[in-house]
Amino acid sequence: MFDNPLVSILIYNYNYGQYLRQCIDSAINQTYKNIEIIMSDNASDDDSWDIFVEYGKKYQDKFFIARNRKNFGTDHNFATCWAARKGTFHVVLGSDDILEPNFVEKTVGVMQSHPNLGYVMCHRSIINENGSLSQEAPFYNRNCVIYPPGQSLVYMMAAVNPSITQILYRSSLLTDDRSSTGGLAGKYYATRFLDFSISIEFPVAYLKEPLIQHRIHGKNQNLVAADDLMEAIGFYVLNIQFVDKATQKGIPDLQKNFNRSVEKISELCLRYALRGLVAGNYDQAKRYFFLSHAFIADQSENKFANELKEIFDNLQEPDI
Repeated sequence: MFDNPLVSILIYNYNYGQYLRQCIDSAINQTYKNIEIIMSDNASDDDSWDIFVEYGKKYQDKFFIARNRKNFGTDHNFATCWAARKGTFHVVLGSDDILEPNFVEKTVGVMQSHPNLGYVMCHRSIINENGSLSQEAPFYNRNCVIYPPGQSLVYMMAAVNPSITQILYRSSLLTDDRSSTGGLAGKYYATRFLDFSISIEFPVAYLKEPLIQHRIHGKNQNLVAADDLMEAIGFYVLNIQFVDKATQKGIPDLQKNFNRSVEKISELCLRYALRGLVAGNYDQAKRYFFLSHAFIADQSENKFANELKEIFDNLQEPDI
């Protein structure tokens, strides 16, 4: 076991210059000092690249910076960072997120105490675009090590780590057969299939202490995904991939969870339909409402669905 292993902090970015300094400073100011910072910019048209160059010159011994000649997409930006990393462990830091100063120290400590772990995931705080911080309840109510297939079963039903920054990975486990890149997975869920694939083979740890600040703002990719129905359709396709992977590993229990997950996705669609109504986005609301019925056709006993149906039946949409 290494006493002081190198940790790679991977920062991928597109047009988040307004948040970038806070993000990079949080990586530089870690209490754990044996780190490298790898940054890839996806042809931003704001001041992001200038900020990258400024930090790269100032901290030449710690930084690797790269810039795509055009926007090749999130998946390609991830790949640039992954290819350059040298650390025994790594974290993918969203360029609008902030690491707490002890993130690396705490997570590496857990990795070294449990040398068979695939990754350590931590809880998060929420920071808005104005810098206001708020707390949410941790997914688990205690620190724990979760042995396979436990965490993989949970992933089908819930996003335990909805922010990619919440995980410190053992870098050697990032292999082609555990990654799902390109297309759907690359655009929205580049790390979720990886997380699942590792947890189905290796124990993973959870820390209930919020060690990152995840920023919520209007440009978040998950907000965009909600607009184009990917928050429902994407999870459905992803869960099919989970079942395929579990079948290969001889874990049939995930098929039962898949059937339950379809019901949950249907309920999620109803919540998005309600959110669309509240926001005055009637077209989105209708799309999610009918998509819910595509997943679960008979909702005659679903009180929430019936209440929404009554609203739609009596809805007078404003003239535009």
